Amino acid sequence: MPFPPSQGGGHSCLGVVHSLVLEVFRRQSVGFCGVGVLKKKIPAVQKKSDMSHFVQNLRNLLSNKPEEFEQVEEEDVRRWGLTGIRLRPYQLIGLNWLIRCHSIQHGSILADEMGLGKTCQSICFLLCLTRRQKEKGPFLILCPLSVLKNWTEELAGFAPRLSVVVYTGDKDTRQALQQDLKNCNFHVLLTTYEICLKDASFLSRSNWSVLIVDEAHRLKNQNSLLHKTLKSFSVRFTLLLTGTPAQNNLHELYSLLSFVEPKVFSGDEVDEFIKYYSNVEEDAVNAKELHSLMHPFLLRRIKADVAAELPKRMDIILYHGMSVLQKKYYKAILMKDLGKC
Repeated sequence: MPFPPSQGGGHSCLGVVHSLVLEVFRRQSVGFCGVGVLKKKIPAVQKKSDMSHFVQNLRNLLSNKPEEFEQVEEEDVRRWGLTGIRLRPYQLIGLNWLIRCHSIQHGSILADEMGLGKTCQSICFLLCLTRRQKEKGPFLILCPLSVLKNWTEELAGFAPRLSVVVYTGDKDTRQALQQDLKNCNFHVLLTTYEICLKDASFLSRSNWSVLIVDEAHRLKNQNSLLHKTLKSFSVRFTLLLTGTPAQNNLHELYSLLSFVEPKVFSGDEVDEFIKYYSNVEEDAVNAKELHSLMHPFLLRRIKADVAAELPKRMDIILYHGMSVLQKKYYKAILMKDLGKC
């Protein structure tokens, strides 16, 4: 599944990041099964000098991980409140991976191909936290406005036991909701990026047990307002959902990794990361080390590997002409004559 090449003068890996990501994902989804995905040790890496401190940070993080992990079965999730759907085997593996990540680290990135049920796995994960681990929440889910309805319907259909607040509306409506939320208990607050940015001062007052960000490629820029705003929230565990985890760009990769695990990838060390791993195309040891860094935080499956019976995605391209106003601005930009607009 090819990624488009990097544009402009960014720090590109010339396809190596893409290859590493696919290798991590294929190992997780095909080469291992069940607990094997969850218990695989970090590969030992020997460098000519010494390994990067990123690897050492990772080993320190995982040094106290629990040796035993009791796998969750579908019957367990149904007992906790899952309705209206049967989990496929790869979704159950994904759920156990999320639970394992939650027990040992600050966050993870679920990057399954579109149509494989990232939303469903996330909802099952929240059910597990509330029923098995007795977490009361609250959980914050951020998504684009275009999929807000889908999240609302799937939360109601798959997990009716979860109390959900859909935090939307105009300013007056949201202010009324804020007053109501002060006096009520809920599991999930569901809202959009835009409203989160508008009401960040209110939302940042809560201590969120879990933050789920759908279509998290919006966080690939460390300097974006959304990235900076969410980093200021108090969050115990972060789950990023994205179908496009890397675009052959080390800077974008580091932005996602630092968001989910700042203990390993400090936000102010991006330049050091880029410099250290900029030669992965020529240096096999460096490439292996980068692979070991990505492995605990990324999980991706594609339809061809785990659900070949599902129909292939069909892309329909519709061409639409420009309006009169669009033509006016387009011509002005081409002619460098914006003063007349």
